[in-house]
Amino acid sequence: MTRIKTRTRTLANGAPGRSLYLLYDPKTRKHHGAESFVEYEGLLAMLYDRDIRSMEVQAERFTVPGPEGDFDCIPDVRLIRADGVIEFREFKQDIEALTPEERERLQRIQAHLQGLGYSYTVEDARSWRQGHRLANIKLLYRYAALEPDTALLSWLRKRLRARPDTYDIWTFRTQAGDDRLPDLYRLLWDQSIGVDIDSVPLGDESLLWRVEA
Repeated sequence: MTRIKTRTRTLANGAPGRSLYLLYDPKTRKHHGAESFVEYEGLLAMLYDRDIRSMEVQAERFTVPGPEGDFDCIPDVRLIRADGVIEFREFKQDIEALTPEERERLQRIQAHLQGLGYSYTVEDARSWRQGHRLANIKLLYRYAALEPDTALLSWLRKRLRARPDTYDIWTFRTQAGDDRLPDLYRLLWDQSIGVDIDSVPLGDESLLWRVEA
């Protein structure tokens, strides 16, 4: 049985119908746990988001007032954005499929947390499942644990323009060699080099561009 202890509870697999997905966070060099595949995908999309500086799964428990009495809630994740804003986020398979009672509960949680000075967002899985975004994020995530190659980054910046032009992954492979592809994908993971992950699957024809530091 695998266990991950958060500030509010212990996540574990092994119980009937319970799963635990682990994700390595290259920003903090720690692992996060997710209890559902939707949470796993949501956390993965957040790891790729440059605007998110850090995150912690099930970090806080809140007591929210309701018409039939107070109730407790533990948001899926607490994150700190680049602008310093603390946000709590929930992941849902399909927001439109929620019952009126579930929607009202989430609205009460949002109002309560905003009253405490936090941001609160309910994110629909469809937001990261559009186009090829999720599949490309999963591909790049395979290389997230590598150390970024700063020398390769400098080499690439001399060859790339500030917007997509003609330099693609095939050109990179012919110039740098196939053995440098993992290092390129690591730079694409943290978006030190630009690439379109939404429209098409990553491949030889994917155009690269320079991202200013």
